[in-house]
Amino acid sequence: MANWASQWKAAKTAFEAKTGQKKASAATMNSIRKGSGLEDALKTCDTEFAAIGAEKDAAKKQALIQKFDMAVKAFEAKDFAYQKTLVAAIVQADSKLLQPELTLLWKQLNALRASMKKEVTTLTVAAHVAKGQALIAKNLLISLTGAVTKAKAFAAKVTSATGAAGPTTFNAGIVPASKAITAHAVHIEKLKAKGYVFEQGDPTNLSNLFKIMAPWAQNQRKLAATATPPLVKREVGAFLQVVAGFEKWAKG
Repeated sequence: MANWASQWKAAKTAFEAKTGQKKASAATMNSIRKGSGLEDALKTCDTEFAAIGAEKDAAKKQALIQKFDMAVKAFEAKDFAYQKTLVAAIVQADSKLLQPELTLLWKQLNALRASMKKEVTTLTVAAHVAKGQALIAKNLLISLTGAVTKAKAFAAKVTSATGAAGPTTFNAGIVPASKAITAHAVHIEKLKAKGYVFEQGDPTNLSNLFKIMAPWAQNQRKLAATATPPLVKREVGAFLQVVAGFEKWAKG
């Protein structure tokens, strides 16, 4: 949780505690105390920043990041105006103790501004990455769904074949039909490893399905040319069972 407002309040309190008996001018003390609305501006930044962390929806989070950025810019405008007063006070300070304490306030303001701007940059970059990942995930889902549809059509073609045509048809098409699905499983796993959370749920089970389908995709599991219709049917059934696992995950 952000605490920029409390940091600035603590800095002002420390300043007053250290310089209150050092005969700082009333004008200087009043200007420091008042702060030209800086504390309220920082409270707004704190609030907007906290709202971003509580939001899970990507689109709403993007809008909140923009609001936070606007709040930081509003603080900057007040900060730049206030720092003119602060710098003037530093130059005019008639106390060796007062001057370094005023300088500390000036440095604190710079640190607060830098901290918030860093958060804006970090959040903006993260939002762009998340948006890109969401687009990749969407395209992967569309492609996987298409590959599943083609795999089911391939299985139906094998099942409808008779005699020697059954194993021949299966062997001729099982590699591309399987590869089209396993390739997506690899990319889904990579996206998950980068921290992306799929709406369809955890894709961990796809890794197990990938291991089952891999021998078909790698041309290591084929039917003998003399395979009987029951054997062909059983192999197609095994293939469709794995395909169904991918389809179930894709549908969420």
